[in-house]
Amino acid sequence: MTTTPIATLSAIQQQVLNAALQLASPSTHAASGHDIREHLQNAGLNKKVIAVTLGELVSMQRLERVKITEPTGLFYTAYRRVSLPG
Repeated sequence: MTTTPIATLSAIQQQVLNAALQLASPSTHAASGHDIREHLQNAGLNKKVIAVTLGELVSMQRLERVKITEPTGLFYTAYRRVSLPG
């Protein structure tokens, strides 16, 4: 499995990755897509740019999408950092 080094991330990709890491829950190690978008929109990014960038980070294997199911049965999409080998 090949991953892209952090140094090759664009400024926007790095900003989105940082938001996902900063907002990650200690219990799931994941941040909800809603929380990430809200945080970045408050910082001035466009909703479409955020969504496209999250997709890029998933395809680059920097983040993974995970389904979080609450005890009540409600679920949402979250993003978690992919563990790097070694």
